[in-house]
Amino acid sequence: MTAKNRFRYDHALWMRLYREGLYDAEIARRTGAAASSVYEWRQSQRLQANDGRSLTPGQVRARIRLHEQGLTDREIADRLDINAMAITRFLRRRGIASNKPSRTSRLAQDRSAYPSAQERPT
Repeated sequence: MTAKNRFRYDHALWMRLYREGLYDAEIARRTGAAASSVYEWRQSQRLQANDGRSLTPGQVRARIRLHEQGLTDREIADRLDINAMAITRFLRRRGIASNKPSRTSRLAQDRSAYPSAQERPT
């Protein structure tokens, strides 16, 4: 078996992800392929590289809509299956402040992780 026939990839899925504006490494991450394989496929199709910053209008609307609903960067990222820092950069480039969890909710989460003095065994 030759190296070219050893792995079978879903090139139709790669094309769909490419058209959504994803870059090679992100396509590879989502599909379990090597980034070099995605790069070689894209070159064979004579497609220009997506720089990772080129978002479709739908992607922009989705990010802004979730932000307007009050979701934090991490929550938006989890919903869209992307890195939280990508959301932070996206908002910063547009001059939009990130939604941060309130200090009281962060303190409550921190406290819930540790038992109180009354709950500790003696």
